[in-house]
Amino acid sequence: MVDAVALRFRLLTNSIGSWAVFAPLIGHWSNERLSIAPGEDGPGLQLVATARPTSTLPLDAPVGPGIFALRWFECADPDADEFVDLSVGAWPAFEDGTPGTRIFGLFRTDPAPDMVRFLLCTRYPDLAAWQSSRVDTNTPDFSRRRALTRRTQVSIWRLAGSA
Repeated sequence: MVDAVALRFRLLTNSIGSWAVFAPLIGHWSNERLSIAPGEDGPGLQLVATARPTSTLPLDAPVGPGIFALRWFECADPDADEFVDLSVGAWPAFEDGTPGTRIFGLFRTDPAPDMVRFLLCTRYPDLAAWQSSRVDTNTPDFSRRRALTRRTQVSIWRLAGSA
């Protein structure tokens, strides 16, 4: 169960989010935008921060050059807490193993009573770094997380306004 005081965000399909605005890198319309805004009031898909971000302040928002992988995961509701714990346990070695990589957020949404969906926002220096980081996903924490995952999908973005 999500903590009642957890940070609330909204995922929007436009460029009005004040926390992060992403532009497509591959496979989307050139003027498409995806944004994340803090707060639970207003339009968009409701998201709840899990372990990251720890605030809605700009200092915790996605920054930097490179690409952003926005990956959706679905798992059974009873497995959600373990999924978050496994992710948090694996992040330090994962970030250290791919220089320039940073995980900015793991957000939760509950689309059905028995299912949880997570949105993971990770920056990589470039597509080659993202591809080489796939080797690291065979660690015990990531292997167990993969076993809990019913379905996953990734898309690649850049921060809007960056080259």
